[in-house]
Amino acid sequence: MKNMTNTDLMSIASYKFPITAISSILHRISGVVLLIAMPIIVLCMHYSLAGPNGYADVEAVLKTAAGSFFLWGFLSAITFHIYAGIRHMIMDIGFGESMFAAKTTSVLVLILGIVSAILWGCFLWV
Repeated sequence: MKNMTNTDLMSIASYKFPITAISSILHRISGVVLLIAMPIIVLCMHYSLAGPNGYADVEAVLKTAAGSFFLWGFLSAITFHIYAGIRHMIMDIGFGESMFAAKTTSVLVLILGIVSAILWGCFLWV
């Protein structure tokens, strides 16, 4: 009987993922980031809407380096997740299922995500 072993995880570093896989993996990662960040955002909204003191407290926290980085990460993740989600929904209804279209839309989603992250950074820090 042949010794059947799984590929070790270190070999994954040498594997070249196709652009469609990168887009899909980043879509999943952004979903996990949103899952973790959403309760914090909801809590910030709760305190900011509770009154002027709560708003000032939330504003002070979000103006710190860690707070603004968190907000940038959240906004970048939700924007990318929306772009990739729209791409997946369009493919689910039967459009863009060819390999050429899948690669093209993956590149488009990645470019839009990067541009959006840069724009969110400019909005928050400039």
